[in-house]
Amino acid sequence: MRYTKPVGVSGKITLSGDSDAMPQFLKLRGRNALSAFRRKKLLDAVAADIPGLDVAAEYWHFIELQRALDAAELRKLERILSYGPHSSDI
Repeated sequence: MRYTKPVGVSGKITLSGDSDAMPQFLKLRGRNALSAFRRKKLLDAVAADIPGLDVAAEYWHFIELQRALDAAELRKLERILSYGPHSSDI
């Protein structure tokens, strides 16, 4: 049986895998990949050719697990992988 179910403390972590066997993978949504400065620079560069374009990019982390993590381990992993500007919903 295949499943994807949200787990973790903030709703940004998804655990995917086969419920009967390992490995399992965590997909962790990261923060923005573009700073405000870089985003503006990119938009300014293409504004004449593509008016009204908006750009957003974010990091994603994929972690292969040998066992399920408990809530404290998930919080710690999420804290370690939280860097850069906060993500907005894309």
